[in-house]
Amino acid sequence: SQVEVTLLSEREHETYKEVLQSVLEDVKEMNLLTQSLLDLSTLSHDPRSFSFLPVRIDEVLWEVREKIQSLPQQYRVDFGILRIPEDESQMTISGNYSLLRTAMLNMIENAAKYSSDKVVDVVLQCSPENVEITIINKGPGIPADKLPQILEFGFRGGNTPGISGYGIGLPLANRIINLHKGDLKIESIPGLTTVTVVFSH
Repeated sequence: SQVEVTLLSEREHETYKEVLQSVLEDVKEMNLLTQSLLDLSTLSHDPRSFSFLPVRIDEVLWEVREKIQSLPQQYRVDFGILRIPEDESQMTISGNYSLLRTAMLNMIENAAKYSSDKVVDVVLQCSPENVEITIINKGPGIPADKLPQILEFGFRGGNTPGISGYGIGLPLANRIINLHKGDLKIESIPGLTTVTVVFSH
């Protein structure tokens, strides 16, 4: 529609640039949505098609941090490892790197979108028993009555005006985490939301 209206008459050079930039952003959003739907479809119909290999969770998180901080929204991800284990294998789980990257990217970018200062804290803890990832943002919080629905596909809370999204990112991340035999827990109060993911070795 933007392109059709723009082509109805001659415009200033700057107007064409603005329209093209807007269309580009729309295309990027559609691309992300399409990729998420494809991932979801594959997970739903044939999860065995994904190969599992040893994956270093810290490497996944560093890559996701770099990706999110390169976005034009100028998000910041403060990442730390609590008590770096002497045995580096404690940072490793059996999984699919691409899927785990998608899950972490969805959760951390989602936290950044809602954070009042665009800052997200990510903490990694490792032990012989499990790997725990905590994602914290200082956003408006999720109402208690909405928390049970937040992992349903297509659901968006009432505090989302002006924030882009389709209600797919968190449910897709949860599906990926479940595929890896992990657990996802979300706790929220006004001004603070914490997402905790635990993978067993």
